[in-house]
Amino acid sequence: MKFAELNIFKDSNSDDVAYLEMPKHITWKQLKKAEEIVKNTYRYKDFKTSIVSIFQKDRYREFISVYIKGGCDCERLSEVRNNFIKQIF
Repeated sequence: MKFAELNIFKDSNSDDVAYLEMPKHITWKQLKKAEEIVKNTYRYKDFKTSIVSIFQKDRYREFISVYIKGGCDCERLSEVRNNFIKQIF
């Protein structure tokens, strides 16, 4: 399965960065709380996140930008995305 089919987009300039699309808007507080849980679950040493919102046509698309040193494969990023969604929503 392709990354985009899983609502995951890899950064074209860095294998360490991916964008995980979220179903709804999230707050900084929600992100940081979920990030701690995901960090502890997956035990990534270098793991950082930020919020990215993109206006496209008539709606906003919400993403979590994820930096994982050494990168991640599609399956693993899908697990990370699902864990964020589980923790936030």
